[in-house]
Amino acid sequence: MRTIIYEKTLSIIFIFVGFLGFVFVKFRTNLIFVLLLFILLGSEQSQSHQIILNVPTLDLGLVNYAAEKGTISAGTMNLNENGSSATNDLAQPLPVSEKAVKVEAVSMSIDKWKKVVSTKGMKSNELEKFEYLKRYAQVSVDEMKIHGIPASITIAQALLESNAGRSNLARKHKNHFGIKCYDQKSRSNACVSFYSDGPDDHFRNYESVWSCFRDHSYFLKKERYSFLYELDKKDYVAWAKGLSKAGYATDKNYAQKLTKIIERWDLHLLDQV
Repeated sequence: MRTIIYEKTLSIIFIFVGFLGFVFVKFRTNLIFVLLLFILLGSEQSQSHQIILNVPTLDLGLVNYAAEKGTISAGTMNLNENGSSATNDLAQPLPVSEKAVKVEAVSMSIDKWKKVVSTKGMKSNELEKFEYLKRYAQVSVDEMKIHGIPASITIAQALLESNAGRSNLARKHKNHFGIKCYDQKSRSNACVSFYSDGPDDHFRNYESVWSCFRDHSYFLKKERYSFLYELDKKDYVAWAKGLSKAGYATDKNYAQKLTKIIERWDLHLLDQV
C-alpha cells in the first residue's frame, strides 16, 4: 500500500512541475504582448488628443540627483499621435536653487586657492613669492573678517612693500607694509630711521609680523582712507585705485602694480574665503 501511495505522489509532483514549466514557457513567449497590453490599459488620452503613457519608473536616486543639477526634466512624457514626444508643464527644467548657488559661491578656502595657483604653474624665481603668499594668506583673511579690508589688497600690499619679505625693513624690523611712524618726530623704539623718500624718514618697528598686519588694518582706519569702506569688498581694482588716490604710496603706478599682483596669483579668491 505504501509503495502505491509513494508512486502516486511522485506522479502528482511530476505532473505539477510539468504544468509549471508549460505555463512559464507560454508566459515567456507572450511577455512582450502582456507588457504592451498593460501599458495600453493604463494609458490615458488628454484633451489635446495626446496619448499619455503612465509608465512606472525605477528610482535609484539618480533621477533626483540629475534633477537637482538641472540636467533632466521632471514630468510625464507625452506621445503625440504622430509619434513625436512632448512634455507638459511639469516637465520644464528644474531651476538650480538659490541656496545651492550661495553654497557654491562661499565654498572657497585657502587650500582651494593654493591648488588653483599651483595648477597654473610658475617660474623658478616666483617660488619664493608663492611661499610668502601661502605663509600670510591666513592672517590676511583674518584681518578681512575683522576690519573689512579685502584680503587680496592686504596681502598684495605686503608682498609689494616687503619684496616678499626680503626687504631690510621687513627682515630687520618686521615692517611688511612700509608704514611710517605716526609721529615723525618720535625717536622711541617704535620707530627706526630708514631712507625712503628722504633721509629723515622714520618707519615703524614691530615685535612680530602679526602685529604689523594688525597695525596695517588700524593704519587704514585713518580718515583719508574712510571712503574705501564704501566700495565693494570684492572690487580689488577700485580698492587699489583708492589706496593710490589717498596717497598710500608715492609711486604713480601703485594701483596697477597691486592689481597685477592680485591677478597673477588669483588673490581675489581669498576675498571669498
